[in-house]
Amino acid sequence: GPLLAFAGAANRSAYFCGSRSSAAHICGANCTSSAVSKKNGGAAWLGTEFLGSALTSSLAAKKTGDEAANGLKVERAVCTMVFAGAGKSNATDAAKEALLAAIRPSRIGRDAVINTAMRDRIDAAIRAVEACNTSQDPLNDPNLSTRWKLIYTDSEEILGTKRPRGFRPNDEIYQTIDASNGKAKNEETVPLFGVLNVLNSVEATIRTEPPRRVQVKFEQFGIGGALKVKAPPSARGWLDITYLDRDMRISRGNKNHVFVLVRDD
Repeated sequence: GPLLAFAGAANRSAYFCGSRSSAAHICGANCTSSAVSKKNGGAAWLGTEFLGSALTSSLAAKKTGDEAANGLKVERAVCTMVFAGAGKSNATDAAKEALLAAIRPSRIGRDAVINTAMRDRIDAAIRAVEACNTSQDPLNDPNLSTRWKLIYTDSEEILGTKRPRGFRPNDEIYQTIDASNGKAKNEETVPLFGVLNVLNSVEATIRTEPPRRVQVKFEQFGIGGALKVKAPPSARGWLDITYLDRDMRISRGNKNHVFVLVRDD
């Protein structure tokens, strides 16, 4: 059941600062008193250093205050500050562009698993996009219910990096969410020994817990599009939606992994 890992990612309480509580680590690196931006492949690129020290008191307020109000204001301020020099009128677009540029050479995360520097750059870019989140109620956001394509994860279960070579999935990994009916479905395609494409899936029921958590109970696994196997009662997990708009979603959950998905049109 590697698709179970879609319900696994980093602890919600640390979704913004990672495992560190200091504002100096929002970007995933030690910060100085300057914001850095550069160009990479024509895209505005996030520098790993910016005015983190100036945000210490604000982030402390975020942790102790009302998250929906105080937290969103702090994150938005961080977003605008980091990309102030990116030459973009819209800081969110600049952050997303930088994230896509960081992800592009990673093969949806496979190379980042073995390349610490690449993984750190992507993690910094992910946090910057999360800082730009404006969806205050993602569980009731109409953008949530759609078919999403996975473009990055650090979950080796999902990537299949430890499976035998002939059984590893390709890059066609999807997640469909139907929030109004409490249903979700994950799908992967495995080019069996590079010859036959096999579709595997897992169906789940979901229950929302405001403001950002989705509880997941897996119901049934599908193997090869034909064989159906009932999921065990222990097949459960949760996801926190840390960024959501019409064309991108970022989720973190209970297995210390992060997932970046784009709308599949």
